[in-house]
Amino acid sequence: MSKTLRFKIQNCRNGGSASLMGFDLAIGYDAGDRFVGVIEVRGCWLKEKKDKSAMYVSFPSKLRTDKSGDAVIDQNGYKVYDNIVDLYMEVGANKESPDKRAVTEAGWGFRKWLIEEAATAYQQMSASESGRGPAKPAPKAAAAPKAKPVAAPTRTVDADEGPSDDDWPF
Repeated sequence: MSKTLRFKIQNCRNGGSASLMGFDLAIGYDAGDRFVGVIEVRGCWLKEKKDKSAMYVSFPSKLRTDKSGDAVIDQNGYKVYDNIVDLYMEVGANKESPDKRAVTEAGWGFRKWLIEEAATAYQQMSASESGRGPAKPAPKAAAAPKAKPVAAPTRTVDADEGPSDDDWPF
């Protein structure tokens, strides 16, 4: 019997000027009625295109530097960032260029699901903050309470080709 992988969006927080929302992606499985996390991808961002035509997810990344430690600049004058986490690629995934690596159909499907779930979590987070009226000033002695993060529902993906229960180390 194989485990069933589950993905959960958690630790949602408001984004800055260029992002709608920051979140973490937990990957794990269910043990009865409880989620058992295995991996957490921290630092994902839900963003919206400048023309507001669509949303996309930005994975965590690191600034690329040259040998002297300066940021690498592309031909358009922007700093280059390398993703730490990316969609799975393999040779032959693109039918138009079968000899080159490309993102698999499963990778594109996961990306679409992740954008939809992050957008749902963002809408839930925005709805929970609306209708409260103007913010009241906090007393001088007490700090303002933090908003509780809103988590999207978990989704299930069957891992049919996975190992048996006895092969899982956790």
